[in-house]
Amino acid sequence: MEISCGAIDRGASLAFLSQYPGEEEILYPPLSYLEVLKKPRQEVMEGKRVKVLQLRINANVMSSTIEDMLGKRKQLYAGLMENIAREVERDLRGEEGRIQERLRTATDDSYWERHQDLVSSIVKECWGL
Repeated sequence: MEISCGAIDRGASLAFLSQYPGEEEILYPPLSYLEVLKKPRQEVMEGKRVKVLQLRINANVMSSTIEDMLGKRKQLYAGLMENIAREVERDLRGEEGRIQERLRTATDDSYWERHQDLVSSIVKECWGL
């Protein structure tokens, strides 16, 4: 492989760590990829035929890092859960009429205010409290 890169696509040089003297090793920037420039060609090296690929490092400097993407995903999930919890609270308030009707005949539940405990328990579970 023959890899070329420009200044913007180049990462840190690790030449001082290379196990092959005379070769330079370079880290690629995050979210970069190798782009094939031309059709592969055949060459003879040390009496053997070798296929040579011309590649170029292409770094997308505008893309988000993995950490940014995970952070955005976490925010989306947190927002989704918050919306679901608010929706459950709204639906519970919508059932107030039915609850009051039920409490007229269930005097024991009304006396011990079990309906409030149930609503409170549901809301706490939704919010993860």
